[in-house]
Amino acid sequence: MARADWADLRLRLETTERRLEISERKRAFLQKRLALGSSEEDSTLWSYVDLLSLLLILFILFYSHAAVRKGSAEDTTPALQKSTVVQSALGKKPTPASDSMAPPLQASDKIESEQERQDEALKQLRKQILQTVSAQDEDDLSIRWHQRRLIVTLGEKIMFQVGKANLLSDFQPTLKQIAKLIAPQRDYRVSVAGHTDNTPINNSQFPSNWELSAARAVNVAKFLILNGVDPERVSIEGHSAYRPLRANDSSLNKQSNRRVEITLFKDHQTGLDSSTFLNGGP
Repeated sequence: MARADWADLRLRLETTERRLEISERKRAFLQKRLALGSSEEDSTLWSYVDLLSLLLILFILFYSHAAVRKGSAEDTTPALQKSTVVQSALGKKPTPASDSMAPPLQASDKIESEQERQDEALKQLRKQILQTVSAQDEDDLSIRWHQRRLIVTLGEKIMFQVGKANLLSDFQPTLKQIAKLIAPQRDYRVSVAGHTDNTPINNSQFPSNWELSAARAVNVAKFLILNGVDPERVSIEGHSAYRPLRANDSSLNKQSNRRVEITLFKDHQTGLDSSTFLNGGP
């Protein structure tokens, strides 16, 4: 018990003792008055006074006992500390508080830990892909990290001729290396999405940009599959000119919008390309 608590308890006991002393004085006074009365009246009052005195003493004992118990409770060694003392006395190694009192791992913590592990795997993949890109292709290949998805953007300049869907031979060795890096990542799905600018196209092969964007995505997906990527993991999307990265108001911006995006994501995540989120949804 703290020193201030003991002082408070001592003050209360002294106050109670003074009240008891005053009560005894009143009792002695009543005894003198009763000595002048009849024997019958004296017997009744004496019993009443004795009863009051006994009750007062009883209440004092109860109060003192309660005050002592309260002070003892404040000084009680915490349960964990008691356990450590007992274990030490028995020759056992005390259990560290951080282990014994640690809460169980919650489901949300497990999910977060799994996501961090996945993120680290994709970050390593991004680093490896960047190492395969030659200096001359760096301007037309970029890798974006968006909402726990890895997005590899392949520009038209290194992939296709304008208005065509056949893969250029010069970039195929690099794309082959990218496929070999993606193939072992079996925990991830692969979405291949084709994009064009808003320049209209209408020929015998591609009646519109829809067919052109889809054909480009198909050819890239086929190339990945031929180089080890599981076809069950692959999906194909053609978005025409409706998910641009930049406004189609200049030749440079239009060139940026003509692209194919390879997106790696977990099954529970959406396979839409990053421009979906950059432009507020489909």
